Amino acid sequence: MTMELPLLEFKNISKEFVGSGNRQIVAIGDISLSIRQGEFVSIVGPSGCGKTTLLRLAAGLDTPSSGRILFDGEPVIGPSPERGLVFQAYAAFPWLTVRENIAFGLTVANSVRNDELINLWLQKTGLTEFANHYPKALSGGMRQRMALARTMIVAPKIVFLDEPMGALDQRTREKMQLFLLQVVWETNITAVLVTHDIREAVLLSDRIIMLGARPGRIVGEIESNLAKPRSHHQLATPEFESIYNQVISILPE
Repeated sequence: MTMELPLLEFKNISKEFVGSGNRQIVAIGDISLSIRQGEFVSIVGPSGCGKTTLLRLAAGLDTPSSGRILFDGEPVIGPSPERGLVFQAYAAFPWLTVRENIAFGLTVANSVRNDELINLWLQKTGLTEFANHYPKALSGGMRQRMALARTMIVAPKIVFLDEPMGALDQRTREKMQLFLLQVVWETNITAVLVTHDIREAVLLSDRIIMLGARPGRIVGEIESNLAKPRSHHQLATPEFESIYNQVISILPE
């Protein structure tokens, strides 16, 4: 029987930067990791351990100092619409309306189909009544939903999420977590989330990857086998606490 290839593979990835005084800084050291189609993976670890760097490398926005990254069996050599990226900052084109922001990555080959897709994602994100508003009229949570819609509308195979809920208040963050779970479930997309919130990682993920302090190396990984569909009620269950405590026990202080 043929084994299914991983969708994304990091093969002995290291990344170095030149710091002040031409000092070499090793951000990531010899990371190997495979991510399967349809998986939701979270990456956690202390500040400065290379979590965001890892996402940027996988998205093709930067290149590793050594090692290889394969996507669908092919080397990653640059950005691609098949690999979407959502940042913590509310990335938007302020001179475009919400509708125009969401439509930004679409081609003009099929305007009818494009309109259907735009209306679908406006509806999914609850932004239909704001379609002709500009981003400055939106709350933080609404702008993040718009950013996610702009990424998802082009149907990527994988989406990288760099602390997309880090700047939100607690209630808005909880709503965004549920929205993200719903989008991932409906589209069966592969998702890789960087977060400092371990409870968020346990709640959302199929698997949690833990990085040690710089240079970032994998110090452990844990399956989050909470029942699906996930909900915030699970935060109070013994199963959740067990997984959470396992992650805490492995992560460096």
